Amino acid sequence: MRSNNKASIVIGLLLAGSISPSITIADVRLLTEGDSGGWIKPDQAIRISIDPQPKELAVFIGSTDVSSFFSRQADGTYIYDATALALPFGSNELKVYDKAKGSSNWEELGNVELNVLTKNGFSVSKVTPSVEVNINSKLSDSRSGDAEEPDRKTFTDFDSSITFESEHKRTGGLQISSSSNIVSTSNREAALRFDEKENDAPKVDLSEYVVTAVKGKTKIQLGHISQGSHPLLVDNLSNRGITIDRQLTDRVSVALSHQSGREITGYSHILGFTTHKSKISTFTVGFDLLRKRPGGAKLEVSYLTGTRTPESNFDEGQVPTAEDSSGYGVRLTTNSKSGKLTTDLAYARSKYTNPTEETPEFNGEAIVDVKPTTNNAYYALIGYQLLTEKKLSNNITADLSVNIRYAKVDSEYRSLAASPNPDERLKEIGLTGRVAKVDFQLKHSRSRDNLENIASILTTQTNTSELSISTSLKELFGVTKAGDPNRYNKLLPSLSLSAQRVSQYALNSPKTENSDFNDNSHLPDQLNLILANSLEWEFDKWGLGYQTEWSDQDNRQVGRENADFQTLGHQVSLTLRPRDSITVALSAGRVRTRDVEQSTKRYDNTYGINLDWQLNDKFTLSASHSKNRSKDNIDISKSLSISNEVKLSYQLSIPVPSGKKLPGQMFIRYAKERASNSNTEQEFESSASNSAVFAGINFSF
Repeated sequence: MRSNNKASIVIGLLLAGSISPSITIADVRLLTEGDSGGWIKPDQAIRISIDPQPKELAVFIGSTDVSSFFSRQADGTYIYDATALALPFGSNELKVYDKAKGSSNWEELGNVELNVLTKNGFSVSKVTPSVEVNINSKLSDSRSGDAEEPDRKTFTDFDSSITFESEHKRTGGLQISSSSNIVSTSNREAALRFDEKENDAPKVDLSEYVVTAVKGKTKIQLGHISQGSHPLLVDNLSNRGITIDRQLTDRVSVALSHQSGREITGYSHILGFTTHKSKISTFTVGFDLLRKRPGGAKLEVSYLTGTRTPESNFDEGQVPTAEDSSGYGVRLTTNSKSGKLTTDLAYARSKYTNPTEETPEFNGEAIVDVKPTTNNAYYALIGYQLLTEKKLSNNITADLSVNIRYAKVDSEYRSLAASPNPDERLKEIGLTGRVAKVDFQLKHSRSRDNLENIASILTTQTNTSELSISTSLKELFGVTKAGDPNRYNKLLPSLSLSAQRVSQYALNSPKTENSDFNDNSHLPDQLNLILANSLEWEFDKWGLGYQTEWSDQDNRQVGRENADFQTLGHQVSLTLRPRDSITVALSAGRVRTRDVEQSTKRYDNTYGINLDWQLNDKFTLSASHSKNRSKDNIDISKSLSISNEVKLSYQLSIPVPSGKKLPGQMFIRYAKERASNSNTEQEFESSASNSAVFAGINFSF
């Protein structure tokens, strides 16, 4: 790469003020040609020209004196011997110095930039490890009453997490990046795969990794990948495997993935797709339909085929059965030129079965195989921006958008890579908007199951309506008509309100001889109402919050009309900040639950206080106390739980041989809990308490 002559002159002019008048700024040029990107190999000899010639030459690359490796040639140029000392990797400045006449001081003549590849030909080569280490101990454990003894009264556990991040680039356009995480523990029961392998679980294991290679319009990923954007067929399937994405043309792209059919952690099955028991393959072709407006309409056609066999944990009594799934899907997304109208339409057809080599048995009974079924699923979402900053008056604007959603999934529809609700038809409409400083959202949905109207299956209808409103009253009423701040502005809180109504009822009455329904009292018919609000005041030194929630579960089943529950709850919170280093939070709450059928009421009262105190730049003290007392109005059932905790933390720096200091933290924590329960009707009473001291240290680098 040749340095620009004009750039050298500019550099010389900038440096002229700091150079002795007896030194003439030289024209320093790099005569060695690099590759197309101007990058030089580390063992490649470089030639520079210096005009005018220096009387005494000194050359530095970065902060390293390399003068002895330059030799003057017959034509007046200088050649660097890279075989004796390889050029340093990366981008560095080569600076040329000479001594001023009659002076022993070195003055800079000029400089050029050197871009040097690594030995493997990368222009960028970075590997960044990071380590987090935790040592946690329980120093003491004391229990009384009915408290159960723990498996380990005291312990010291060592845990660590090592993460490697890498980035490599070639001048030809190839980019490779990777990320991996290795975890370790001294406690076998805390090992990553203990649920799967019990005592054979390794204490050091691979949590996850991903390697990404990009060149031109092709992208390949290996490891823990994610693939698919079809809500009915392949919806963000994330397992260990490989994906290949290729932009064939400006308007056509393809994506291929082959991955494990189940979640994999650890070093086993490192590639993910090598196991024959569980694997899923997907293929997607995307078409940008509008040549003149890219992204205005995109069509995706997807295909999936796969097999999955779940693996039981060592302590589970499951009968793992295989699942086979294959299918295709189409998805069309559009947006109008103005951006106001958007659509998302999807269709999928899937074949699903549970194949087995022989009829399995469980508890002596044969399990009937599921026959292959082929079913369909549909999805549509239409959104329209009705108003965009519409002026209602001089100071009030409005935004309003509407969304309509429709979904229908056949009763036996299944896909290994998506989870739509089978046997359901959903219709939903929603409004989202803002008027002045008030945000609101309104949504209503209707869903129904048993779409095939099978007489022996219950058919239910569920209707849901939701409303939420939020605003800052400071912003809404915080100024006068003249635009001046209102003197009562600080007294105005932030406000949020929400309401929900859910109605679910049966649409049919299955015959007793064909179902488990004996009479109409088994048929659901219920209405639930929930109302909630929140008020928040914020001041410089303190804050206040109040929340309340009311709910009513109205059972309308025949013969169970009084099986209703009503709940009313209040919560008050106060935050005090007397100093920047001290925060005190107090809270109190009360919930009343009424059982209409039993004519009883239950009261839950909670209290709490939390302290965070930054004693200095090293020490932090935190403490908490909480109490929960429950009882009913007929004095049958009572319970009490009390929890206390004090923790002292110390921020530390651990020196290492390199001279750096690793950030870390030490802590010691004391915790005490007490609980009691009694029920006179069941003649039951218990009381237990326990206390423990914990300590630990963690640091990262």
